[in-house]
Amino acid sequence: MEDHSGIFLRESTGLVKEAGFWDAVSINMANMSMGAALGTVGFTLALLPSVVGVNLVYASLLAFLLSIPQIIVYSVLTKYIPRTGGDYVWLSRAFGPRFAWLVNGLVMAFVIQALAYYALVSIAGVFQLESVLPVLGFNVSFNTWDMIGVAIVFFAFIVLVNILGTKYGFRLMTVLTSISLLGLIIAIIILLTTPRSVMMNAVNHLLPNGYSYALLSSEYKGPETTLSGILMVIPFFALYVYPWLMAGPAIASEIKGRSAVRYNVPVAALITMI
Repeated sequence: MEDHSGIFLRESTGLVKEAGFWDAVSINMANMSMGAALGTVGFTLALLPSVVGVNLVYASLLAFLLSIPQIIVYSVLTKYIPRTGGDYVWLSRAFGPRFAWLVNGLVMAFVIQALAYYALVSIAGVFQLESVLPVLGFNVSFNTWDMIGVAIVFFAFIVLVNILGTKYGFRLMTVLTSISLLGLIIAIIILLTTPRSVMMNAVNHLLPNGYSYALLSSEYKGPETTLSGILMVIPFFALYVYPWLMAGPAIASEIKGRSAVRYNVPVAALITMI
């Protein structure tokens, strides 16, 4: 007879806790797609005739303030009902079995749109790869089928990792989020430590003929922020970022430690906002 050394024979979800505090925070941060929001904002603003009054920093801060009630609700519910699958379980418990079918339908709809969203992110990753490789010295180009193929590989790899076990899925998300944060920190350090003359020379090479950093900076009078400009870009943060902090509560039964269960939502929201 096979000898099992674990406490639980079946190792069911919620009995074997495999997600730590940083795993929960990383999953929440990944679910709050700040990169997708900024990318969409960038493409949108580039197509507008004017961006006067737009201030992304103020818009993000205001969107974060509007999400504080949701942060409190999710933190409290996760604290008192941690062994669940998140908000859809809370709803079914609150409204009873008569409305459980509606909740299940919403969950299924979420899964379907999430799969489409993940595929879109994979394809976007191919475009990012095509733009980064020349900078690294690899002069390559992709046709449509190449992009689809690379996107399928990325997507299939993520799905395979999650099929192998929840632990591997958690670790993959944590590693990717940590690498992203490390890259952001390194970029900020480089930006702050680069001499002004080197920065000006680099900017001049990017500008078209007839323009220079000195000319543009001398004509710059400072940002003009308007309430209408801020409100115009808040929907991007509402669609992609701050409402999507339910990933941690969704795996609350998998998280080790009471502090990790209680504080993963506010910590992830604060880091994303910063």
